[in-house]
Amino acid sequence: MLDEDASGVQVTFASGTQRWFDLVVGADGVHSRVRRLVATSVLAGELAVADGDHLRASPAYQARMQAYVEQRMELPPGGIRMALPMTSVGIRMRDTSTRVLTSRLFAGLLTTMAATKPDAIELPDYSIQRGDPVRIPAEQAE
Repeated sequence: MLDEDASGVQVTFASGTQRWFDLVVGADGVHSRVRRLVATSVLAGELAVADGDHLRASPAYQARMQAYVEQRMELPPGGIRMALPMTSVGIRMRDTSTRVLTSRLFAGLLTTMAATKPDAIELPDYSIQRGDPVRIPAEQAE
């Protein structure tokens, strides 16, 4: 579970252990649970702001998620032909380029290339939009 406030993010792990971090990054791959949670959170927030009216919430959800979804759908240079070659030469080229690009020599370059395009979504604080009271951690309330 994640709980964010002005001082950082409190993470509660499955074991019940809690830790505070300045930043939490969800990098769990192509079939990302984090992406599904982001989409679910945005939909729930838009429904809350629209007082449960799905006819108002759906267009707001789509507008908020559009750039994010489009960005996730972009293919790398070479696209599907590079990922699924049709010839034995193409397969060898793909395998060789994969080995080279994942070698130590190119690791820094690949990391830099992957980090240059952040996700195109900004998550609003829906509790403020609804006028809900802002949660204050117990240690700050005293």
